[in-house]
Amino acid sequence: MLETGNITKLKTKRNKARDLFAYTDESGNTGQNLFDETQPHFWTATLLTNADVDLTGQTVHQTWLSRLQVPELHGSALGIGKINKISAELMAFLQAHSSRFVFTQIEKRFHAAARLSFTVLDSDFNKAVSPMHDLTSIFHRKMALDIFSFLTHSEAKAFWSAYETRNLSQFLQILDNLRLRIYERHTDNRGRQLLLDALSWASANPHEILRSTRTDRDSPNVLALDLLLGGIHKTTEGRSRIVRFCHDEQKQFGRAMTNSFELAKNVRGFTDKSTLLFRMERTEKFLCPIEMTSSQQSIGLQITDVVLYLMSQYLGNSYQPRMDDCGTLCEYVAQNSELEVFTYDGLKDSFMGQYSELMNREFTPDQIAKAQQLRDQIEEHRVNSMTS
Repeated sequence: MLETGNITKLKTKRNKARDLFAYTDESGNTGQNLFDETQPHFWTATLLTNADVDLTGQTVHQTWLSRLQVPELHGSALGIGKINKISAELMAFLQAHSSRFVFTQIEKRFHAAARLSFTVLDSDFNKAVSPMHDLTSIFHRKMALDIFSFLTHSEAKAFWSAYETRNLSQFLQILDNLRLRIYERHTDNRGRQLLLDALSWASANPHEILRSTRTDRDSPNVLALDLLLGGIHKTTEGRSRIVRFCHDEQKQFGRAMTNSFELAKNVRGFTDKSTLLFRMERTEKFLCPIEMTSSQQSIGLQITDVVLYLMSQYLGNSYQPRMDDCGTLCEYVAQNSELEVFTYDGLKDSFMGQYSELMNREFTPDQIAKAQQLRDQIEEHRVNSMTS
């Protein structure tokens, strides 16, 4: 039986340079409307192959279209029943191309709440937040989780609206509500103090914290692109390079995504295990621009669309694989995939994993003393910065 937590990544041959081709499709796009109850998640899937399937797949693609009597492969239009009719041949085709997959899942309402948290906890602008709490992932995640636990659904929605027009009075009302709940209900004294300081400074300086209005760069589409780039870096460790990157066309967010891609495509972000700080390093992974292409013009995008529909149904618990060709295809995809999530549960799981790892470490008395001294220095600087 498949479990989402056990989606594994295919091990690559690290000693051999390989040219790879990438095709990305998306599902659940409602633009900047993050509160459509019918589409709570935004999904993307990326197919990675060892050849350009837009060329190698022409014959078999025509066979599939003829058998299904459709002009184009589109997962939601086909449904599980019709996908099953081509699943065996599709899996053989994917295997012949050493295919791997990167999926991203964004919880849209969480994206709005996370944007509020990132805005308030930005140490570059909020003088009550130390760089240590902002840049050390375990601390930032804990403070963000605390904010999310006290933030209501209506306030997340109100912030997204306030962010669109830079409505400072609406932003202040949200901050005041959070401060009151945290003051009354937060059970950890230190955590309460840090959050109240951050929210109080933000309330006193809203123009510094909510500095601009919402742009296309804040859309789930751009966030998903960042996630999938990270997933590609993980999946293609070693000397493999992407020589073609084909993305389903974007009428609204195409320019923002193209700009984001050029900035981030050859930068790998990671958390340093020794310091728990987030770091970035340069790596030559993409040797190409991003191509915004219609699915009608790309066999790779159509295959990705079918796979995305199948896996989104499976991961969303709407489809349980059976002992048929479609179930076998689903298992093959899951076993050769990387899943990158941006959800509340995903954040909680990542924090708990880091916390458990940290608590299981052994520290010498000298290390503990140095850590306490550094903590006191950072706290003194934070307080001085906040009060000045």
